[in-house]
Amino acid sequence: MVRTDLRGVDSLTGAMDDTPRADGQERVYAAGEPEAETGRQRCVHGIPVAPALVRQCNEIAADLGVKRLA
Repeated sequence: MVRTDLRGVDSLTGAMDDTPRADGQERVYAAGEPEAETGRQRCVHGIPVAPALVRQCNEIAADLGVKRLA
């Protein structure tokens, strides 16, 4: 069994929260935090798709006789 002591991680996270922000920045992120936030947002709001790609997919869908994306 692997035992994990997260006190060091908690300490690092706290130190990052106390780090002065660069001009125009809301916070300091740890590795993986921006990606995790993007994942949460996309689970709620969907994955953005460029309009040109939607058009291309819809053209292919029409050629195949299947349902369009939007």
